[in-house]
Amino acid sequence: MQNESIPVEKWYEEWVDRSLDGLTVDQKKTLVHDGQCNLLGQCVMAFSKLEELTDLWLAVLAKRHGMNTDASLLLAINLPLREKFSAIVALAFLIDPDEKLMDRIASVTNKVCVELRNQRNRLFHDVWSRGDYELIRRPRTGTKLTRPQSRQVELKIPDQVKVTHHDLGDFIKECVDMSNEIISLSELFGEEGPQQV
Repeated sequence: MQNESIPVEKWYEEWVDRSLDGLTVDQKKTLVHDGQCNLLGQCVMAFSKLEELTDLWLAVLAKRHGMNTDASLLLAINLPLREKFSAIVALAFLIDPDEKLMDRIASVTNKVCVELRNQRNRLFHDVWSRGDYELIRRPRTGTKLTRPQSRQVELKIPDQVKVTHHDLGDFIKECVDMSNEIISLSELFGEEGPQQV
């Protein structure tokens, strides 16, 4: 049961091409920013769906270990994302310790918990402003004191980062890809999946 990936970049570029004919520069910038803000909202939705599917995957595994459906869902929705994946890895291993399967699960865990989670934090928690034709993100990672040479101290302030529709589209695509992989892995552990050892 795989969902078809949405060609976000193609949709966005066609939308921009159709939308900008005959408009002033300010009107064009406003439309481009509206489209990028829409994509930012789609990033939120894509990661939210990824988390929901992770909850369901954990619930499937917990149910295989004898936990009732309500209890397994309550467990899933009350754990932070990293802990959910730690539980998924452990429960999956108890059901089927196959090395290739565990490598697949480890790959999803790393992609979601390290890469996508960190990107999500930047997308959701940083400060946003408008550039000419892109959004500007100012990281909230804090300032740092550095010592470029002895007896010198500098204050480092995080640089602003330009974020294009391609960046947002890539994040959405990666969330969709990982969602599809989670669906595939979850189906392996359904009631007809690998039997408990």
